[in-house]
Amino acid sequence: MPRRDKPDPLLKNTGQRIRALRQAAGLTLDELAERAALDANKDPNKGHLSSVEHGRVNATLHTLNGIARGLKELRVDLADLVIKPSASLRDAIYERCRTLSDVERREVMAFIEEKFGPAPPLVPKERKKRPRRRTTSTKRKAT
Repeated sequence: MPRRDKPDPLLKNTGQRIRALRQAAGLTLDELAERAALDANKDPNKGHLSSVEHGRVNATLHTLNGIARGLKELRVDLADLVIKPSASLRDAIYERCRTLSDVERREVMAFIEEKFGPAPPLVPKERKKRPRRRTTSTKRKAT
């Protein structure tokens, strides 16, 4: 992927988030690159990770997922890398829940469901497929 001369604002925000999480985990670029194993066919590349952190490359989902795996002690998942917690109250709540244990998350979810009812399904229902209308490309001859 080509490197940008000027960082893209969205990519820069994501990179800043990755850097902050990496530093919170006490990891160097080398250590995170090693853990993330950014490319299974090559040695982990701290240069690519640095470019991601500076918003100069558009990281693939595969790369971001590897970075999230490398930050496992912080309970980081893919969504954590792209959500900027200070952007809204919703994001701040998400950030706080990220640090909870599974038991604590279940307790929070039970409280929310008790107070507001069950959450809507995360996966949309499948729509019924309508039978296709047949169209004819040739007109029938009049007899």
